[in-house]
Amino acid sequence: MRISVFIPAWYVKNKEVDFPAETLSCLGDGLRLRRGRRELVIPPPSIGVFSLLELAGSEFFRDPAGCSADDVALAAACAVYRETLLPWDRSRLDRLACRLKNRWGRELVEHYQEFVKLMLESPFTGYEMLRNKFDAEQDPSLFAGPAIARAVTIGAEHAGLSAFESIWRMPLALAGHLAAANDAGKLPPRRPKDRADLLFQQREAIRRELAGELHPWQIREPEIYGLSQRQIEIRSKKGIL
Repeated sequence: MRISVFIPAWYVKNKEVDFPAETLSCLGDGLRLRRGRRELVIPPPSIGVFSLLELAGSEFFRDPAGCSADDVALAAACAVYRETLLPWDRSRLDRLACRLKNRWGRELVEHYQEFVKLMLESPFTGYEMLRNKFDAEQDPSLFAGPAIARAVTIGAEHAGLSAFESIWRMPLALAGHLAAANDAGKLPPRRPKDRADLLFQQREAIRRELAGELHPWQIREPEIYGLSQRQIEIRSKKGIL
């Protein structure tokens, strides 16, 4: 028998967010790799960067923990060279990625956690706050025409940007927050919940429910959160009521 227990949203932790990294990404501040007087700046990725990564079949996007050094260099090259990679020539991208790996491979390894955060975490924290989801047909490509069009619309309507600027210059992190702040249904943005904590709280709530114990929110605010029928029956059998 499946048991479900109501858990107030405020009792579950929000998903952890690196707020400084998110803020810097929205502001357009990227990752700086330095060696002596030399410096390589990897800007926060835009929608166009992800489109290029998808075209290239990037394993970095699919599996950042298990991908090769070549995959990492290819992702960095897409973020650095952007629209200059058009007209699309995969062999040219591979050459640029190889050159970048030879020059900055050691620094990319040393700052890999920051690179992953810049490329795969901060760009999506805004989109995670969307309250009004829309139904769309499943597309095998995540960053094809529809995604590009949405980014251009967001840039034009909420930031006064041209299509070029929206595709290649607007950080996807900013696009996501603009989308959340201007959500169609006008519900306020809300951070997503921590899935691990939610699963833990669900297990604990079911354990308490079957034992007839009070939940923390019932102890804290008994006028708002009354006993469930199951709790009443179990506590009655135990003579607790």
